Amino acid sequence: FKETIDYINNLVGLLVNAYVETRCLALSALVSKQDGFAIYSFLFQTPDTSNGAADALVSFAMNFTDGEANIKSINRISSNIMQITFTV
Repeated sequence: FKETIDYINNLVGLLVNAYVETRCLALSALVSKQDGFAIYSFLFQTPDTSNGAADALVSFAMNFTDGEANIKSINRISSNIMQITFTV
């Protein structure tokens, strides 16, 4: 549990100013473990919520995990907030 909390704190610190290709700003990050998998959930503020923004989030997930991400969902939370969840 402490390991997960430490990792979350480091991750959020790294993502404060992180941008994806379409200038998506990471607002928050959450990581948990379930059935031996790490589950990541990121909230992004996006300049638009077109397919391009979703593609940028997929690209982020794949780069973040060195191509090992298994995308679970990409949701539009509001007009300019999107969430991506994936496992590794």
